[in-house]
Amino acid sequence: MLKPYFCPEPLPPGCPSRCSDAFARVYDELHGRVSIYIASARCAVFLEGDCTPNEAVADIMLCLEQGLVQPATEVFVDLTDFSGTVDWGFVGTIPKLAIWKPPPQKMAFLVGSEPLAVLAKVVGVFVNNTKSKTFTDPYEAHAWLGWLD
Repeated sequence: MLKPYFCPEPLPPGCPSRCSDAFARVYDELHGRVSIYIASARCAVFLEGDCTPNEAVADIMLCLEQGLVQPATEVFVDLTDFSGTVDWGFVGTIPKLAIWKPPPQKMAFLVGSEPLAVLAKVVGVFVNNTKSKTFTDPYEAHAWLGWLD
């Protein structure tokens, strides 16, 4: 199930994976799902169940190459439904995704447990030129990012 409320920009139903100014993709896996939405200067990533974000990382890299993700992109990562194991190899790829340049951009992590809050803090350390913060309330995360238009 897509979560349009958290979508950085409203994407029309049935939106193709690549729109003129947006990118949306959902990866259904046997035990989980990875959803990414990129539009304007906003990126939202949802990790659900026991999922592996490898395909999502490949697509984010493609978006970087195509200029869909700009250095001023703010990021929202929803880990509230994540129940998988941490792939430290994936965590090590995060600096490759971090193209942000000064001034620091915001990265908000929505978590539902203390272990995920710790994970979010570790990930935040890997990403250069960002200010990362963890939240338990999506409204507060969006307010901090300035996404409440």
